[in-house]
Amino acid sequence: MNLKKKMPPDFLKLTRRNFIKLGGLGMATGSLTIFSSCKKQNTNMLQGENFGTIAFLAKSKDGEEYKQQNYRLIVLNLDSGKHLSHDLDFKSHSITLHPKIPYLAFLSSKGPEAGLVDLNTGKILVKIDDKSGRRFNGHAAFLSDGETLISSETKEMRGLLTFRNSKTLEIVREVPSHGRNPHMLQLFESEQIIIACNADRDEFSGVCYINLETGALVKRIDTFNEGISPAHCHYKNRKLFIAGTEFKLGHSRLLYIDETKSLHHMMYPAEIQNKFKAELFSISSNTEGNIICSISPNDNYTCFWNFNSGKFIKAIKFENPQIAGLTIDQQYFYVVDNNGAHFISHNNLEIDTEKSRFKFEKNFEPYGHQTLLENFHKLPNI
Repeated sequence: MNLKKKMPPDFLKLTRRNFIKLGGLGMATGSLTIFSSCKKQNTNMLQGENFGTIAFLAKSKDGEEYKQQNYRLIVLNLDSGKHLSHDLDFKSHSITLHPKIPYLAFLSSKGPEAGLVDLNTGKILVKIDDKSGRRFNGHAAFLSDGETLISSETKEMRGLLTFRNSKTLEIVREVPSHGRNPHMLQLFESEQIIIACNADRDEFSGVCYINLETGALVKRIDTFNEGISPAHCHYKNRKLFIAGTEFKLGHSRLLYIDETKSLHHMMYPAEIQNKFKAELFSISSNTEGNIICSISPNDNYTCFWNFNSGKFIKAIKFENPQIAGLTIDQQYFYVVDNNGAHFISHNNLEIDTEKSRFKFEKNFEPYGHQTLLENFHKLPNI
């Protein structure tokens, strides 16, 4: 697989060190205002902190499902309060950050649309609307050289990992996902392996380790016999955490796969487990690797577990929490819900009310997945 072509000069203005990709969780409360056109706003800056910048999706609460003006990309500097707001003309499930330039890939979930957007201007650089019956499944991963985007897709009931040119989104090649309805992807082992969460609720569900070069199946972790549909994943300290949903009861479950490729369940108190009726997603963990966090938006909970023991620590209730992650300084988990951005100390898992300083307009709310950016204040327009 020859993916090492030289990129044009404009693609080399930023290095990979300018960006950090983390699994998507949250958003916040306080005093953020979202504009319908590209504008900037400055609110109070907290000196000496390094929270970072996040890019996430927002939608109108009142609009029709696929009306163009009802979807936006928000780029928010958590330290300065500056933000950009860009209108989008289709509903995306997730955003994936290019490793070398400030571009984002957008993908619909179970839909025909995908695109590339300039992070600074909101300009849609490329958009495709596939008419062949192929459907995107909401997630993708860029290879580190920035030249290839791998997206989870379905065509004629077959799960596919499709390699696309990162500048045109044209198909280069495809390999099987070794299941159906592949959703989130995770590059692994220096990009020799890609992990696909095949989320169908049948014998084709499972977590598959796939050779990136040949497309051969390296290892399959069966979740069908566990009664689990796996959708989202997060790798940390030799553990792959999987968020899935039980077939029969519809309860959310968090599992992990260890170094031996064995599947284990994270623990829940019964009173919490019975409340989880919807999907868990947006998994993140702190640097020390002792706390794992995930959200269940439809259940209004953000949950925390001990990374090593798998024991449940606590659940905090929010109004439709959609986004969560860790600040760059690793001192806080941030959660974004309908009211704005909240910051939770990683030391005691208590909400720091003094740091909740952004707020949404009433008619908009966050949704989908997000990306954390490092040193984004060095880029233009923010």
